[in-house]
Parts: sequence; structure tokens; C-alpha cells
Amino acid sequence: MAILKRFSIKNHILPGLLSEEFTKKYPNATKFRDSELEKRVINVISNVKMLYSIVISNKLGIAPVDAFLENYKILYHPMEENFKLVEENRYIGEIFGYIFQFIFEFKKSDKPKSVNKLGIKEASWFDPKDIIIEIIE
Repeated sequence: MAILKRFSIKNHILPGLLSEEFTKKYPNATKFRDSELEKRVINVISNVKMLYSIVISNKLGIAPVDAFLENYKILYHPMEENFKLVEENRYIGEIFGYIFQFIFEFKKSDKPKSVNKLGIKEASWFDPKDIIIEIIE
């Protein structure tokens, strides 16, 4: 039997990402606080359709970071020719690790998925089991 979980971006997801708990779990994230990257990530995550596409992509076996990068490219097009998120890749992974593991309560897969986009080679995928996520505003 599938379990339906409803999440509000403003009440569940964003406050969690901006909390001290997030930066305690992921100390690397503190250096991205109030940065342009954090603003852009929050902009993508705050878009219900984009966040939902990331959730659906994960359900289809695509790593959330991979789906995020596709949305990021759409929102911030055109990009510089050789634009890469090399140093930022860990932070982006931590954000989606936090959302999918600690907010949505999915189990992290032991085997990362190949991404090969914008300098990010691989990323975690999260097993949705029988959980259905509904994103509401």
C-alpha cells in the first residue's frame, strides 16, 4: 500500500534547508550561506513545478541532482560556454540528500547514479519505496 505524504515548500522544505540542523549535518554548507548559488538553488526548489519534476525524476531512477541541473540550466539559460559547478557539487548533493533523506524520509541507495553535467560526475539516488510525495504551495 502506498503512503501519501504532503509537503509544503514554505512550511517543510525551505525552513529545513535554512535551519541550523541542516548545517550541523552538513558543515560544508555554511560556506554557501547567503551566496548566489544558495539563492539560485532556493529559486529552483521554490518553484513547485521544478521541485515536483525533481521528485518524479527520482521516482523514475534519475538522481535528484541530475534533475535539478536540468532545471537549473532552463532557469539560468544561457550559461557561459564551459560553466561548471565543480566546487559546489558537494553542497548541491547535500541539499538533495537532506531533502530526500530527512524531509521526505527516503532511503539513500548505496550505488550513486551517473550525472556528467556541469562538472558533476555522479550523485545519490533515493529509494522512494511506496511513498508518494505531493508538493503543495
